[in-house]
Amino acid sequence: MLPFHIDEGCLGLAASEVRAVVLKSRSLIYFCPECREAFKKIPNIIKEVKNLKTGMNNLKKQVAETTENIKLIQEKIDILEATPHQLATANISEEIENMITEMEERKLRSKNVIILNINESIKANRIERSLDEKQTVLKLLENINIVDRNVVVQRLGKYQQNRCRPIKVVFDNANDAKEVLEVGRT
Repeated sequence: MLPFHIDEGCLGLAASEVRAVVLKSRSLIYFCPECREAFKKIPNIIKEVKNLKTGMNNLKKQVAETTENIKLIQEKIDILEATPHQLATANISEEIENMITEMEERKLRSKNVIILNINESIKANRIERSLDEKQTVLKLLENINIVDRNVVVQRLGKYQQNRCRPIKVVFDNANDAKEVLEVGRT
C-alpha cells in the first residue's frame, strides 16, 4: 500500500480525519491528490512492464539464436582448421594444372618461328598474298638448305599497304623449327 500523508497541513484534513485515515480497521479509504494521480498511472505502468517483459523475452530468444549460430560457425571453423591439407591439395592441384597447361602451350609454340623484315606481297587479293608469301618462305628455307618441309605461313597483324608485318611459320615438329633457328643464327 502506498504511504499516506499524515501532515494535516499538506492534506488539509482535520486531526480527527487524519486519525481515521491512519486506522488499520478503517472502512473509509482516502487518497491524497498525489496518490490519486499515481493510481491513475498504474494501468499504463503495468502495460509498460508487460511490454518490457515481452521485449526481454524476444531479446533472450535472439541471444539464444545468435549463440547457436556462433556455435555452428565455430564448428565450421574447426572443420576447416582440421583439414588444411585438403585446401593445400586443391591449391597444389590448381598449380600443377596451370603448369601442365603452360607446358602444352610451350610445346605448341616450339614449332613456331617468327620471321621479320620480309616485304609484303603486293597482290591485291588476300588469298593470292597468302600463297605468294608461302612461296617466299619456302624459297628462303631452300636458301638455307632446308627443303621439303610442310609449313603453315601466316602474317601477324592487320594488313596495311607499305607496311612489313612479321610472318609466323608453323612447322610439323619442334626439331624443324630449331634447325631453322640454328641456321638463321649463323
